[in-house]
Amino acid sequence: ESLSTSADMFIQTTDGKNVGISLKKDGVVFLSNGGWSKQAQALIDNLKEHISEEDLDILTKAMAIETYDQDVVSRIRLAMSSISSEELTSMISGLADHPDFSKYFGGKGGPGYLEILEDVETLRTQIKDGNLPKVSIKAFSKLLQIYKHDQYHEIRKADHELTARTFKALNDSPPAAAAMKKHIVKSMHIMDTLGLNETLKDGGLSGFSTVYGIEPDGAVK
Repeated sequence: ESLSTSADMFIQTTDGKNVGISLKKDGVVFLSNGGWSKQAQALIDNLKEHISEEDLDILTKAMAIETYDQDVVSRIRLAMSSISSEELTSMISGLADHPDFSKYFGGKGGPGYLEILEDVETLRTQIKDGNLPKVSIKAFSKLLQIYKHDQYHEIRKADHELTARTFKALNDSPPAAAAMKKHIVKSMHIMDTLGLNETLKDGGLSGFSTVYGIEPDGAVK
């Protein structure tokens, strides 16, 4: 039976020990990788055996991507309400000459975003009706990043609100908070690094380390 581990590579030391290595680009690491919808469901599945149905329902609603999407659209509608059609048209027509143009629109998705922005009336109608495709959200947000920093940061606060709702739901349920702590310990490979994961030992590993690409010489946990 194969060993399931979060190691990216394995090395064998000169004294015959087998060590699993988890490689991190830098010190900025994530407890869960992937899109929010996928990881939120994975977390829910991990916690549901440890908390009541009522607490599970509260947590599920707090983490729902639908709630987040509604919050983002509401913030975009508020931002758009402060921009006239004339100002919006002027912002878009001057994009190509703006010094930050290539930074936000120079990638492969740039032409698509520009096409969306150039159809001003359709964009305004989408935002007014709240029927806003994800690509339109990205295009409008990039425009705000260049011209309207305050409005852009208000939209980004939806990320903070999502996190705040999640942790409130967790903290309001002691069993959920305890289960979350176990999830964090597992995600950070703490038990692996301390040599307390018996599964790794049974699978033939003598040790486990996490290596970070932190300047100047890296770091090891």
